[in-house]
Amino acid sequence: MSSEGEGIIDKRSELEKIISLTGYGLFSYKLILVSGLVASSDAIEIFGVSNVVPAATCDLDLNDSMKGWINASIFIGMSLGSLVFSNLADVYGRKYMLITSLICNVLFNLAAALSTNFYPFCAFRILSGFGVGGNIPVIGAYLTEFQPLENRGKVYTAVSAFWSVGSSISGALAWIILPINFEWSFGANYVLKTWNLYLSLCSIPSLIAVCTIFHMPESPKYLLEVGKKYFLSQKTDTINELKYSKLDELKVVMKDIYKENNPSANYEDFEVNAYGMIMWFPELFKRFEMNNDSICRDQMSADQDNSCINFLLSSICVFLFWYSTSSLQMYIMSYLFGALSAAQWSVINVVIAESFPTKLRSSAFGLCLGISRLVAVLSNLVFGYLLNVYCILPFALISFFYFVGFILAFFFKETNKVEIN
Repeated sequence: MSSEGEGIIDKRSELEKIISLTGYGLFSYKLILVSGLVASSDAIEIFGVSNVVPAATCDLDLNDSMKGWINASIFIGMSLGSLVFSNLADVYGRKYMLITSLICNVLFNLAAALSTNFYPFCAFRILSGFGVGGNIPVIGAYLTEFQPLENRGKVYTAVSAFWSVGSSISGALAWIILPINFEWSFGANYVLKTWNLYLSLCSIPSLIAVCTIFHMPESPKYLLEVGKKYFLSQKTDTINELKYSKLDELKVVMKDIYKENNPSANYEDFEVNAYGMIMWFPELFKRFEMNNDSICRDQMSADQDNSCINFLLSSICVFLFWYSTSSLQMYIMSYLFGALSAAQWSVINVVIAESFPTKLRSSAFGLCLGISRLVAVLSNLVFGYLLNVYCILPFALISFFYFVGFILAFFFKETNKVEIN
C-alpha cells in the first residue's frame, strides 16, 4: 500500500477516535434536532398531498386514476432528486446540496398549493418531489459522518421518531384545517380553498430547516475525504476547516457505487409496502365512512382465509385492514402500520449508512432511494387500480412483499459497531 493510502487510513482512524472521545454535547443535540427537522419536513411533504386528495377531489375533478397519479407524482420527482442531489453531495458537499434541495422543495410546493388544475398541480408536485428526494439521502450521510460507531443506531432511531412526528403533524393540520368550509376568490375563475392553505403550510418546516442548516458545519468525514484538514470540538460547539484540495469527479462516484454491497432491493420492497398503503390511507378512511361494514364488504367471502397468520407482524397488520369492521379498528391498524414502517425505515437507513465509504455514502442513499421510489410510483398506481378491481389483492400483495423483505434482510452484512471509512 502506498504511503498516501496509509496516510488516509490513519487519518480516518484518528477521526473516528476524535469523534468517539469528544462525547455528546450541545453540537450533537443540535445536529439531531436539525436532522429531525429535515426528516419531519420530508414526512409532512409526502403525506400532505395524500391528505389533500379527498378534499380536492371535486375542485380538481379527480377520478381514481388521477388520485393515483397525484400520490405518485411526488415519488417520480423524489426518484430523480435522490439520484441527482445525492451524487452532487458526494462531489460538492452535504451542507449546500441539502440547502438547495430544501429550497427547491419549498418553492415548488408553494406553486402546487396555488394550482387549481390537475395538470399543473401534478407538474409542480413532481418538481417539489425533486427537492424532497435530496433531503433524506443527503441528511442521512451528513448525520452518519458526525456519529461515533456505538451511537449510530440510536441516533437514527431518534431521527426516525421525528419522521413519525412529522407525519402526525401533517395529519393533525389536515384534521384542523381541511374541514373548514372557506374560500378566497381572486377574480372570476381563480378560487383558493382550505386545502390550498393546508398545502402551503406544509412548506414551513422545510423553510425552517433551510434557515437552521445555514448555521451548521460541513461533514468532517467529507472534508477529510476530499483532502481538507479538520478539527472538531463538540464541547465548545466549534468546527474549524483548513486547507482545500480538488474534488473527485462525479462520474467516478456513479461508477464506484455499483461495486459496493447495495441494499436497494430491501429498500424497494419496503417502499412498495409502506407508501403503497400509507398514501392511500385518507382514501381508505373516506371509503370506510361511506361503507361502515368494511372497506371491502362487497368483495369478501363468508369463509375468510386466515393464512396471514404465517406472515410477519407487518404482513398481519396489513391483512387486519381487510378484517376491520369499525373506524376505531381502522385507525388502530394505521397507527400500528405506521409504527412498524418507521422502525423498518430506521434499520434500513442504518444498514445503508454503514455499508458504504464516505465518498459513496450519499450516492448510495440516493441510488437506493431513487430506485425504491420509482417502485413506490408503481405501487401507488397499482394500488388504486387493484382497489377497484378486487379489494383484497393490494393487501395480499403488500403482505407478500413484506415477507419477501423479511427474507432479503438475511442477506445484509453485519455492520453494527463496525468502523466506517
